[in-house]
Amino acid sequence: AYGAVVFYDGGFKFEFDNPESAMKEAAQRGGSGFMQYGMLKDGELINGFIMPRVRSYRVIAELNGQLCIIDSIEMMHFEDFLNELKELNVTNALYMDMGAGWNYSWYRKNNGKAMPLFGLKVPWSHNWVVFRK
Repeated sequence: AYGAVVFYDGGFKFEFDNPESAMKEAAQRGGSGFMQYGMLKDGELINGFIMPRVRSYRVIAELNGQLCIIDSIEMMHFEDFLNELKELNVTNALYMDMGAGWNYSWYRKNNGKAMPLFGLKVPWSHNWVVFRK
C-alpha cells in the first residue's frame, strides 16, 4: 500500500499506482519525493493499513489543492485520525510515522527560527521534509 508524493517543475503530485516510477521521474527532472504507506487516495481510504495504537499521527496530504502536513493535536486512535482526515476532505495522504517517541513537530520560519508545534524536543531525528520554492 505504498504511495509517493513527488515535487518537480514547480508542483507536486501523489502517485499510488506506480510510486517507484514517480520517484525515478522526479529525480530525473531534478525534483524529489517522499514514499510511505498510503492512507487516502482521491478521498477514499486505502484498505489494508491499520494501526491498533493510540498515539499522535502525521500525514503529508493534499487539502484543497494544496500540499500540507497534518498532525493530530492529541493522542488518538488511528481510526479516529482517519475519520478526521475524511471530514476535512483531504484528497490524498501518506503516513509519516517516525516511530514511538518521535512525534515532535515543528516548522522553520523564513527568518530561520524554529517554531515548535507540539511534543518534546529531541536532539536527533530521521524524518525530514524540506519545501523550497
